[in-house]
Amino acid sequence: MESKDLQEFKTKYPKLFKSIHDQGKNETEALHRRMDAVRREQEHQQVEKDPSKGTEAQWTHAWDTDAELRAEFGQDRECFFHYCRAQANGQIKIIKGNCRRYTREGAL
Repeated sequence: MESKDLQEFKTKYPKLFKSIHDQGKNETEALHRRMDAVRREQEHQQVEKDPSKGTEAQWTHAWDTDAELRAEFGQDRECFFHYCRAQANGQIKIIKGNCRRYTREGAL
């Protein structure tokens, strides 16, 4: 619901109102495009951090470029690919943080 002042402005200055309205619409669309670009960049960074979230081509690239990754999977590329497929299908859950270590001394 528009206020009386806005309605009056719209009636008195239709071209100016349209110009302001269009500028606001363009700025909103630009903001949405920027937010989409940021979201895509974050997804890309997530794939770089965890190659199992990418495509098979990204898995291959990660395997070929990361010696630490190859060592983690014992130089077994197929094992890594099976892991990536299972991760992509939601069959693997990785639990991190808030782990307590219990020692015998602590139990006594």
